[in-house]
Amino acid sequence: MGIHYTVCKLILKSFAKILFLSILLGFSAKAIVAQEKAKANPFDMLDTASVCFSDELFVFAELMPSYRGGLNELEVILNERLDLSRKTDGTVYLSITVNCRSELTGVNLLRGMDDETNMALINLIRSLTDWTAALQNKKPVDCLLILPFRIQKGEVSIPKR
Repeated sequence: MGIHYTVCKLILKSFAKILFLSILLGFSAKAIVAQEKAKANPFDMLDTASVCFSDELFVFAELMPSYRGGLNELEVILNERLDLSRKTDGTVYLSITVNCRSELTGVNLLRGMDDETNMALINLIRSLTDWTAALQNKKPVDCLLILPFRIQKGEVSIPKR
């Protein structure tokens, strides 16, 4: 029993030393890799929870994106800048993407009327810069907003929900 005990004790000591060195080298290697990443690109080390670089696109948020001044202000601008007096009545549906920095990043036609009306509306919306980002958990997020633009008798209205 004495030899087996001694051999087991030596094996355990050796295992403990190997484990200790492995852990030590593992942490050292991770620290070196982190330092190299920081040298290569300092933004890799940022806490992305505090900066809005999420790859999520919300469709519903606690506070949806909006045009500064609200939908009424947006209607006023559309009616001032668009000449739809010769157009038939109808509705154009657009998806509008507003990112976490309140920038308009996409306007897409979901359903429209004639090409001229669709493009006039899309180009005007793209030219507007006064958007407010959506909020989720009190943090700005990227969000997709779908808006219907009803055209009747040459006037644009946005139905309120």
